[in-house]
Amino acid sequence: MANPLDEFIQDHRLDRESGISIVSEEDISQLRSTGYSVEDLLDHLNEHYQSLLHGSRTEFNNHLKPNEEGRVFSTDSGAIALLKAVISNELPFPGLKYPYFIDGRNPLVVKIHGINDETIGEKGFVYVLNQRQGFTNDPTGSWQYIKRGETPIAARIPVKRSDFAYPIIDVTNSRIIQ
Repeated sequence: MANPLDEFIQDHRLDRESGISIVSEEDISQLRSTGYSVEDLLDHLNEHYQSLLHGSRTEFNNHLKPNEEGRVFSTDSGAIALLKAVISNELPFPGLKYPYFIDGRNPLVVKIHGINDETIGEKGFVYVLNQRQGFTNDPTGSWQYIKRGETPIAARIPVKRSDFAYPIIDVTNSRIIQ
């Protein structure tokens, strides 16, 4: 019997090299009903299909455009992709703080300095990137991958704030948000 995550990936063509698959909120609800989380799906895509991920609250079509420095950032971590999909990094310094290297000694905890009403959104998107060529793991061994230039999107997956299940701390107001 096939793994339900592999079936979902095949049914929605998340493993494609060209073109873009648009996953609906209903598709994700169906996945959740099988007992799998969005993070399970994202990590499975990375581990078994070598996909990279990009989280954003912005809806893109076909390609991710580089930032002002000409770079596109991605990750091999479902948790980081979900973080980036729902939490804005447009904050005054020092902004968001979380580890580049996540393990038992360095768990994922997000600390927000200068939080405002727009910092944490209710919805966002994770983009699946199946063309890894040109990406560099920087810093080496971290979850972060960087590439110069436009990057084709293989799939767009809608996500909710509740998909990000890690602690969030509002440092400015000394309170735990989640």
